[in-house]
Amino acid sequence: MKLNFDYWRFKFRPFKWDDLYNVQALINVIAQDEAIPYHYSLEWLYFVLDQTGVNATQSCFVATLESDRLIGFSRYEVHDDPCRWTVQAGVHPEFKGIGIGRWLIAVNDFNALRHRPQSAPLIVHRQSSPQNPSATALLKYVGYHTVESEDDTVLHWEKQLR
Repeated sequence: MKLNFDYWRFKFRPFKWDDLYNVQALINVIAQDEAIPYHYSLEWLYFVLDQTGVNATQSCFVATLESDRLIGFSRYEVHDDPCRWTVQAGVHPEFKGIGIGRWLIAVNDFNALRHRPQSAPLIVHRQSSPQNPSATALLKYVGYHTVESEDDTVLHWEKQLR
């Protein structure tokens, strides 16, 4: 049976620490669907989100159904250069193609522009699996372009925000 996505309603909100278990499970479902050979542990996710300088409740977002089931997530990292951000994101395989990824990108881009240094452009870096043609199409559609990388297991994308 094919799902009818005309009736799905979803919303976006900042990450809450109560979401940790569900986000970890979602990351692993997405990794398995995209043939990424990693299993992400709860300890790893907690370590990543609890580092000094990372405010997970401001840098992470989730997409949920009205029932609060998590179906998408995104998080950004600011490195040494405050004008270069890396975004990690994903959508549950059963809910691809209904606009969740596009809205997660919009939420992240808006938040990034709000928190970046005002005097400089911001470069956002993303990755996608070569096994995920819908992510490739979406990133091209919203203005990202591929960049060279020594890692050929993922595609690397960049976009400059102003």
